[in-house]
Amino acid sequence: MTLAAAQIRRGALAVIGLILAALVLETLLLGFDLAPGSLALTSTVVYDAVFVAAALLCALRALSIRTERVAWALMACAIACWATGEI
Repeated sequence: MTLAAAQIRRGALAVIGLILAALVLETLLLGFDLAPGSLALTSTVVYDAVFVAAALLCALRALSIRTERVAWALMACAIACWATGEI
């Protein structure tokens, strides 16, 4: 594994960790009614951050592995557009 691939892999693992932490936070906020209302600022920020992180993960996959690069790049663009619409 090259140095660049290792760095991308570490970055992807960090993003996956952040997504999981955000999902746990969102579950706690909604499960224990800590964010009253469906449009509470904290809940909205976490929800949007998950979409942005998913787009980033797809982009990292497109950069790191040559096979199916176009498909991953298009998926990253699609999720980024979706995230932009949500924000």
